[in-house]
Amino acid sequence: MDYQDSQVPPPPPSSLVLGFCFWLGFAFLIKSCISKIKKLHKEEETYIRAVEKILSYKFKDKKLLEEALTLSHPAYNKNNNNNNRESLRSYQRLEFVGDMVLGLAVSKYLYLEFPSLSPGHLTKLRSANVSNDKLARVAVRHGLHHYIRHNNNLDDSLLDEIEEFANEVSEEDDIVLYGSIKAPKILADIVESLAAAIYFDLNFDLQKLWVIFRDLLEPIVTPKVLQQQPHPITILHELCQKQGRKVDIKLGREGAKNIATVYVDGVSIAQCSSDQFMDIADLNAAKQALLELSKSMTTNLQD
Repeated sequence: MDYQDSQVPPPPPSSLVLGFCFWLGFAFLIKSCISKIKKLHKEEETYIRAVEKILSYKFKDKKLLEEALTLSHPAYNKNNNNNNRESLRSYQRLEFVGDMVLGLAVSKYLYLEFPSLSPGHLTKLRSANVSNDKLARVAVRHGLHHYIRHNNNLDDSLLDEIEEFANEVSEEDDIVLYGSIKAPKILADIVESLAAAIYFDLNFDLQKLWVIFRDLLEPIVTPKVLQQQPHPITILHELCQKQGRKVDIKLGREGAKNIATVYVDGVSIAQCSSDQFMDIADLNAAKQALLELSKSMTTNLQD
């Protein structure tokens, strides 16, 4: 039968059928990709708004906020095929600036707030207000640790460390200067990187930064708080004196880092460093030494 004489239209050529199927599949793929992109943008906007609400500050440059909370991990950089500069952005460069900026802002505040304090007391106060422990507690108490951006290859031990510290902080009622669990440094680093991000976004206005960041740091450590909670170095000397042991803390530098090493009876038991202040290295080394001594005392009691 001739198709021209029939009422039934001839079947389309196979090439047209394949072309239509290809077009339909491609259209579906494009629609799916657009849907996913919209979903990611919506999640990103929600994420940014949540952190801005915590900080009580709305960024003009949102990328500064993203960078401040992005944890670059060696496994991520190794597996990331995108070699452009954007793929390597992380909190570390901002943290480098934030460490100094936050220290300067706190120093200025303490100098004006406590005009009768000696330089030595001001140094101790500054150290207490920008210590690793203090800033890590700031991160947890405001929930900033929930917004750290990282890939799935992040070391589980670090996540466990953060969770353990967060659990300890959640059980604290009042201000604690020197906790029993070592604070994960990444938490303090993130707070410092956020300080730098705000500082850059404010076009380097230190006073405005302090107005915004002071609420985040509350409660500010005062001379009264320091008196109620003795410094770890004081506790270390008292503990060793009771045990008839000699303690010595040696300070030095390695490149740009301040290094503090604690010796007990001539043996090195703790060493810590700080990119900014020697008193922070000093404080953390004493804390670490106390933890090491407490372990040895427990072991001796068990024996």
